[in-house]
Amino acid sequence: MLDMKKELVAAFEEELPRMGSANCVTLYIEFLNHLMASLLHEEQWLPESVWFRLYLKCLKYMRETEMECFATLWEYFAANERLGQFFTPDEVCDTMAQITIAEVDWDCYSMAKPLVIGEPTAGGGKTLLGVLRQVPDGCMHKVLFHATELDRNVAVCCALNMLHFNANAYIIQGDAISQEPVIVYHTIHDAWYGGEIETIEDKEKMSAIMSMALRRSE
Repeated sequence: MLDMKKELVAAFEEELPRMGSANCVTLYIEFLNHLMASLLHEEQWLPESVWFRLYLKCLKYMRETEMECFATLWEYFAANERLGQFFTPDEVCDTMAQITIAEVDWDCYSMAKPLVIGEPTAGGGKTLLGVLRQVPDGCMHKVLFHATELDRNVAVCCALNMLHFNANAYIIQGDAISQEPVIVYHTIHDAWYGGEIETIEDKEKMSAIMSMALRRSE
């Protein structure tokens, strides 16, 4: 798996500079934004485009490793640009996830009354994916992930991860302390066709979604 990660990083380092003269972290942000716009059906990629080729490499990596790559790539490029952003290692995320949901009685939850798993500092979603890997087969529809992340680019990574791993989730770009949302990404689990994604920008709806975790903890 380490070799595959190195190959994926090398592919991005080779391809991204072909898209412009900016540094790789800036170009990777462009990739994320174009990918999100494409998945939201706001733009269409040509199969021969660099963005599309890189996306296919991401899909191949995730399919063969069952691990995410969007946050991993962001952390790699951001670290090189000394942005000071580092995410929790996958092994630690998995251990925390095992502790978090080890005693869950899944018979108590349903699609109408899901188990809500909140993460107020979600980063790229690695901890949530650690939980996702612990959910028993046939129970994904019983889980709703509620994530908040202040950094716009990292929130996009989190939303892409929740989508590609087919989770029901609200990913809020905003401040968990002031409870001020900027945009909400809503990913929808589909056992047959894979996940879907939409954005929510209505202020009242965003505020209600953001305060969901607070209301359930009262």
